[in-house]
Amino acid sequence: MPVTAVVVGPCRVRASRDSAAAGELVPAALDGIDDDFVVLEEQPVAVGGLWRDAFGALLDGDAAALICPSWWSDRRIATVADAARAVVARVEVSRRSAALVSAAARPPAVVVEIADGLVALSRPPVDRPARVVSREGNPPEAADEVARLAGGPASVVIDRAEGVGGAPELGALIADRLQAIGATVTVVDDGRLLRAAQISAADEPPCEPAVRPRRGRLRPWVAGAAAAGVTVAGIVMGSGRPPATPPTLLAEGRVVVEVPATWTARRITAGPGSARVEVTSPTDPQAAVHVTQSLVPGGETLQQTAETLRQAMLDEPPGVFVDFDPAGRGGDRQAVTYREVRGEHDIRWTVLLDGQVRIGIGCQSGRGAEETVRAVCERAITSARDLGEIAGTVAPQPQSNNT
Repeated sequence: MPVTAVVVGPCRVRASRDSAAAGELVPAALDGIDDDFVVLEEQPVAVGGLWRDAFGALLDGDAAALICPSWWSDRRIATVADAARAVVARVEVSRRSAALVSAAARPPAVVVEIADGLVALSRPPVDRPARVVSREGNPPEAADEVARLAGGPASVVIDRAEGVGGAPELGALIADRLQAIGATVTVVDDGRLLRAAQISAADEPPCEPAVRPRRGRLRPWVAGAAAAGVTVAGIVMGSGRPPATPPTLLAEGRVVVEVPATWTARRITAGPGSARVEVTSPTDPQAAVHVTQSLVPGGETLQQTAETLRQAMLDEPPGVFVDFDPAGRGGDRQAVTYREVRGEHDIRWTVLLDGQVRIGIGCQSGRGAEETVRAVCERAITSARDLGEIAGTVAPQPQSNNT
């Protein structure tokens, strides 16, 4: 079965079969990937239709192997995967971090992806959210931080995606730092990634993704449960003292938040509640900070956010959500605050507006033990930001009934 490999994003789309027709559609499709419609030649055009037309020009055969950025949201990946499925019979989707492992000469311990505004670090197996270093400051500082997070001598793959400004220069700085501490470095670009993907696709028949992102608009958000298809981040803490280990930035979906560098994140897609990410403390699983997100209409006010949350809470049993304050504060930030009562623990929620995103941070602790999470919660609340605002680029958009 003929298979076409396609590297999708973050800035360009490159396929083993080139097409001038697709080249005209791709910029608009990438720019609008977080939206249902874009304006093209003064007319509204469905983004899904743009992607289908682009894949119609790019795909040749019965199957496609798509490779997407590791830090893209599930909704973005679902958008391109569904469009490809409308063109070919079978589609395999993988994140760049997994594909880069296959493209490397030797199995790497760390994969580094350079994107506009950020650098994402993943460690195989790559089923956890990537750690993120902001590129907002000066490049040598970003390179130093990447080398620190890589954690000493190791085999590292540096991914320089096409179209990312400053990627060759920053990649060289990171490689220098890593080699100075004894790491073996392999630099991979889109061409090498595409060739490796094409060889891999030819050797193994494509299959559906093990977990297909869920689709569909859902009811308004009630804090405490992330929406199906939403990308969220979670932090778990076991002490009220400031973390002894250095913090790191964790990005998931549209939100970036500061977390302790040594704690572990995992995505949760089954069980009570909806899809979410949880970062767990090895010492106290009762203590947690959950972070949820949703895109908001331009100009939404905190008062409107409060009314949306208040209405959503009416669908829940009495006594689950209490202490509602539509004009509360989280650290030095204006917020909607309330408490969620669940089992043996409480979750104190702080809902913020930043950029185009409504961010909900839930500080979970055993009943009466909120001091155990206070310090790191305040760090998370203070640092939580819309990644699109920080990076100055289009960030992944969650589709949510959450915040």
